Amino acid sequence: MKPSMDVSSTSVKYLWDFFGPHAERTATHFEKHLRDFLLGQDRAQIVIGRESAGEGHHAIFCLPPPEFAETLRGALRPNRAVSV
Repeated sequence: MKPSMDVSSTSVKYLWDFFGPHAERTATHFEKHLRDFLLGQDRAQIVIGRESAGEGHHAIFCLPPPEFAETLRGALRPNRAVSV
């Protein structure tokens, strides 16, 4: 079952997960698209980064302000969200 994206905290980290032998390369490619999207939305200052839970897993994350979270979720459909 996929976790809910309705996180009621004021600070939420959205993540896009990539798995398998090409996960790092795919995550790097997605990160470029995320940066381009944020730049196009005049939101280039939003913090993004990378995480890994081990070999074969890489994730890109984004820490948007609450007023931009719905736009981000609707446009880029993150795999998961966690309160921070």
